[in-house]
Amino acid sequence: MTRLGGHKATQLGARVMAATNTDLAARVAQGRFRLDLYHRLSVFQITMPPLRERREDIPVLVERYLEELGSRVARAPATIDDGASELLRSYDFPGNVRELRNILEQATIMAGGEPVGVAHLPERLRELRGCLPVGRPARPDAVLVEFVPGQDSLATLEDRLVNTVLDKAGGKVSRAAQMLGVSRFALSRRLAKRRPS
Repeated sequence: MTRLGGHKATQLGARVMAATNTDLAARVAQGRFRLDLYHRLSVFQITMPPLRERREDIPVLVERYLEELGSRVARAPATIDDGASELLRSYDFPGNVRELRNILEQATIMAGGEPVGVAHLPERLRELRGCLPVGRPARPDAVLVEFVPGQDSLATLEDRLVNTVLDKAGGKVSRAAQMLGVSRFALSRRLAKRRPS
């Protein structure tokens, strides 16, 4: 290696570790990643599937993170009850391991020294499983749409959501579009497409 602005080569004993969530071989084939750089980086590859594909790791990671979080605040690791543990194992974790760690950090703060329970987990997890605490009203503007696995397609689910939001908006397309976070034009076009001519 030659230092920036230098003239003398210096031997450097270093290795580069790189991580990516994209398929670099596919990117090379598409011409979107340099072939020479790919071969420099791919000396030894370790493929790590996402957390949703290795749910058996979730309890081990939960235990490890609870220990780590406990040592950070100089107290005994928090425990987790069966209901919360089950809910974590059934969640897909689109944010992968980082999301699990963040969820546990939030939950231990909310638990305040008690065992982490379902009530301490973020609302998005509890809503997915219908686990909102008894006596706690759902958000007044929440829209719930039933999904039947193996029976509903994405298209039918989207149609059902649009219909539900339109009903909630009193049939006003502008209001429904605002609730869905799309333009009035986009929603009108979608409605026109599904109506028989």
